[in-house]
Amino acid sequence: MTKLPGLIVGAVVLSVSVIGARADAGPVAKDCTPLLPSEAVVGNASARTVTPDDLVRLRDLGMPDDSLPDKAPFSISPDGKRIAFVLRRADPVANNYCHGLYVTDIRPTSHPRQIDGGGEFISYVIDNLRGMTFPSGIPAINTPKWSPDGRTVAYLKRLAGITQAWVVPIANGHPRQATQSAIDIEEVDWTPDGAALIVVSRPALARANADIEREGLSGYRYDRRFMPAAGYRPFPPGSIPREYFQVDLISGSVSPVPTPRATDRPRNASFVAASLAGRRAWIAPVELGRYLSESGIFMESGTEVLRCNDARCRGSLTGVWWSPNGGEIRYFRREGWGKSQFALYRWRPGEKTPRRAFVTEDVYSNCKEWRTYLVCDRDASLQPRRIVLLDPVSGNFRTIFDPNPEFARLKLGSVRRLQWRNANGVESFGDLVLPPDHRSGQRHPLIVVQYRTKGFLRGAVGDLYPIQSFAASGFAVLSVERPPGFAEWKAGPGDRRSSDEFERDNTKDWIDRRNVLSTILTGVEKVVSLGVADPSKVGISGTSEGAVSAWFALNNNSRFAAASIGSCCIDPKSFLLLGGPALSRQFLQYGYPPIAGHSPSFWQPISLAMNASSVSVPMLIQVPSDEFTLAIESFEALDMTHGRTHLYIFPDEHHYIAQPSHRLAIYRRNITWFLSHLRS
Repeated sequence: MTKLPGLIVGAVVLSVSVIGARADAGPVAKDCTPLLPSEAVVGNASARTVTPDDLVRLRDLGMPDDSLPDKAPFSISPDGKRIAFVLRRADPVANNYCHGLYVTDIRPTSHPRQIDGGGEFISYVIDNLRGMTFPSGIPAINTPKWSPDGRTVAYLKRLAGITQAWVVPIANGHPRQATQSAIDIEEVDWTPDGAALIVVSRPALARANADIEREGLSGYRYDRRFMPAAGYRPFPPGSIPREYFQVDLISGSVSPVPTPRATDRPRNASFVAASLAGRRAWIAPVELGRYLSESGIFMESGTEVLRCNDARCRGSLTGVWWSPNGGEIRYFRREGWGKSQFALYRWRPGEKTPRRAFVTEDVYSNCKEWRTYLVCDRDASLQPRRIVLLDPVSGNFRTIFDPNPEFARLKLGSVRRLQWRNANGVESFGDLVLPPDHRSGQRHPLIVVQYRTKGFLRGAVGDLYPIQSFAASGFAVLSVERPPGFAEWKAGPGDRRSSDEFERDNTKDWIDRRNVLSTILTGVEKVVSLGVADPSKVGISGTSEGAVSAWFALNNNSRFAAASIGSCCIDPKSFLLLGGPALSRQFLQYGYPPIAGHSPSFWQPISLAMNASSVSVPMLIQVPSDEFTLAIESFEALDMTHGRTHLYIFPDEHHYIAQPSHRLAIYRRNITWFLSHLRS
């Protein structure tokens, strides 16, 4: 997929670390316990349609999507009987988050037990964005770690702006702060004997920030450390090394320990599993050094490395596990129309062909072995994330933990998976959501949301567009999956272009943007042809990569009657300047003209400012403070031309808007906006 021409590369955040939270997160709510409703509350939940408040207040596990595979938000106890996890729930009234540390048995009759609570929001920070350490606003995965004897859980809790390691005995639930660090603790684990913790922090990052403070006394030199859209200060350098420390749980003494040596991990392996006999299996590129190489299944056989050569052992693979007896390897593979499905395969080494156990449109992620089963996160289009026990032989599963049992009582819009080819022949798909009270023959105003549609349909990427509340308000919603980069899709076997070369080819005549637009327009026509959407009342929305697609659509097509975007914009006077030196030089490599040049023909298709006289649809722009200056050029041009554009700026927010009151306000304003301009 092509890289987003913006401050953050899409919604998938790679190579990240937990190094802080927003300073304005507010006080910890005092009414967070218990986080889970009683059985009586669940049983008496009203059967009604979904409100924006319902979606904002959903209890969450881990990341908003499966962007970071193989880092589960839960852990399994050493005896294999229990799991521990941290639950998070937004409180838009107090504008903060409630957190709870829970333990539950894997057996079906278990009820989760909260053993600790409280703490501030912990955010992921991008470890190396164009050479900088940069905040994202995305919630961190806070995985509890079991002591070797299974009696105590260690995890991270943030109070008064610092993240510390805490330990909680599961028998009595008396939490204790185990570290007194002046800087954030980023990871926690146990020593093999359970007498001490191993914690990870980055003193060098604290020193880098202190150096930046001192530099400011004599003025900052403007260089590649700056991203003006996100502030006036330089950002710390990226890829700052982590340091390891041992914390004695009795004395509290802290001593540095050597950084663990890298394990003998197979080259470029993304997932590794070991059988009880010690044989390893892993997923790695089939062709090392090739940007578009498929992944394949590899395994050790004595001193040799074998690969499954069947076509079904290659492709987009996630997760690998051995069966308990070491006789077969299991793995997930994306396949089907536009790779819209998850399939679990079983390959017995020595056999030529793997067997497909099952295929589904649901999303399984972060699976861990448990006896003959897998414990996984599971997202479905109409079900928020759950922890389930999956049988990899039959494909059957049962729920271990449902964070949102009341949600099943709400009246949801129906969901139908649609498939189509765009004008270039690219396989495309999307999910059509219709109002709960839809009747045959009804045509509704249609809202397009983007740019991922796998798993629970909550608020699209960025979680700003309340899909089920749109449906409850009488809209049809088309949630569109972005197709692969056009140059990548066209590439033949053995194509050895680099990622930058593909990016340049995608930028030529904006061919990739035109391909995405074709996918959106063809999908809209398919919905209209079903007789459920009013062709004169179609709106478009999007954040991040989805926003780029939305404003390109507005510039190059007249299909849409209203728009709402959560990121803005790419304009000739501001984008490269406000993105900073590192961004401008990167995008020069992608074929963008230099700042000193004058290339109106290049910018015309993508710039809202240059198309202000022809883009007259009412447009709502809701952006974080880190990026709002990128929207000013377009807003001023649109506002002075026709005055139908509204711009809202949310303070102390990064690319992913995290503060609960902000998210609720955005939800509600989006509904009001589209009601005003598509229902009138």
